[in-house]
Amino acid sequence: ASGSDRFHQRGRAANEALQLIRALWEQDEVTFKGEFFAAHEARHFPKHPGQTLPIWVGGNAAASIQRAAAYGDGYLPAAKHPDELRQDREQLDRELERVRRDPATFPMALSLTVDLREPGEGLAEDLEERGMHGHAGSRVVTGTAPEVAEKLNALAAAGVEHFALSFRAHSLSHLKERLEKFAREVRPALET
Repeated sequence: ASGSDRFHQRGRAANEALQLIRALWEQDEVTFKGEFFAAHEARHFPKHPGQTLPIWVGGNAAASIQRAAAYGDGYLPAAKHPDELRQDREQLDRELERVRRDPATFPMALSLTVDLREPGEGLAEDLEERGMHGHAGSRVVTGTAPEVAEKLNALAAAGVEHFALSFRAHSLSHLKERLEKFAREVRPALET
């Protein structure tokens, strides 16, 4: 969407795409005519053995929350602080009630970057300058294993039920070390 001439229409296009995808997953034959997409007697097989696959709608704008409530099965913002997440949850619950869906059964997750460090360790260089993935500075969960666990628990208390984590690391072996440390020292300290 960001590379097309329809950048400013991407939200409407996403809404329409989600409607079409859901119809293809749930119906045997779909005829659909929208502003951006059309299908005539389209079929999609094989069908998922369950009712459908869950659709998580991401984004940090109010429109993303509306889209998640209307067309999704979960909401996935990125790199937000606890107070922002509480506000998002309130807005999400209002939107879900507006479209007659149960807020109690609708999960919220969070995508964020973890910078797991040893006590006293600092980053020798800015990984984002090297083109490595990561959320912006104050949005990164940074610290030792106990500090990271405390921050993730605060995010969970603000309404986050699942995390989609990426980890800052300077090499594949460093990433492996950080993932193992997270599994060993942070995960057991998370409140479930």
